[in-house]
Amino acid sequence: MRDMMETNKTRNHNDRTRWLFFLWGLLSGLLLAVMSAGVILGVALFQTRDQRTAGLYEVPDASVQLSVAADGCGVIRGEVNGKNAVDGITWVIEDADGFVVLERTADAETRYRYFAAGQYTVTIKARYHGRYYTISNAVEIDC
Repeated sequence: MRDMMETNKTRNHNDRTRWLFFLWGLLSGLLLAVMSAGVILGVALFQTRDQRTAGLYEVPDASVQLSVAADGCGVIRGEVNGKNAVDGITWVIEDADGFVVLERTADAETRYRYFAAGQYTVTIKARYHGRYYTISNAVEIDC
């Protein structure tokens, strides 16, 4: 009788062990399948996103010519030319150390004179598809 009880305990233990191994295998397989699907989906989404944004960050075909006024401090801009329509036209004034000291709308202005004494670099930037791009030549002014 005692041998029979030992045999039943061993058999029950073996059955539980088999079920645990089966359960661990099943869970590991499911985890591997979910992770593989996630990687495949991630790659597909990044490729689709890259295709959608391929033309989004192209530099616009737009330009404007800057010139320095006779006094050396004023800046004059021409009309914006090019195939792409841009908006948010902005004067950008940088000091001699390369720090931007002023950004000011230039939509309604074709002339600008900086108010502080010093040497500065002036450019024009404009918005195209939600990003700003420099669309002009750089000129040096001495106020």
